[in-house]
Amino acid sequence: METRIVPRASVRSAVVWVSVCLGIVFLFLIFMAHNLQSIGDVDALDYAQIARNLAQGHGFSTDFIKPLTLTRVRQLDHQPDLIFSPLHPLLTSLFIRALGASNRAIALASGLPFLLTLLVTYFLGLRLFDRRVALLGTATFGLYLGAL
Repeated sequence: METRIVPRASVRSAVVWVSVCLGIVFLFLIFMAHNLQSIGDVDALDYAQIARNLAQGHGFSTDFIKPLTLTRVRQLDHQPDLIFSPLHPLLTSLFIRALGASNRAIALASGLPFLLTLLVTYFLGLRLFDRRVALLGTATFGLYLGAL
């Protein structure tokens, strides 16, 4: 019978990896608990109602009339949005279709790109530098509340 000895470095690396993943999940749960109460940011509200309009089949339109867009389009109801980029409202509309129009769907649609950005930050730091820099960069971005 052959016994295989696992090197300490790989065990340590696995423990660090699991700790970072658990820390990220913990931060995400804090984010979700905070954002499930209400949406207070004006831009977040605008993104959410554009996503709701997308989910309801009204297209990339807004009910919030901006003076700049009135120079291009004269209609007042379901006015096409000319300010925001379409990717985030599109992703949010998919969550609204799946979970219903709720704060939970909006928070999940914001949290998923945050988690993916943390993974990209880690793997980019790992590829360009080393594990220490990757963990430091991931922790720095993960603790930056402006990204949430």
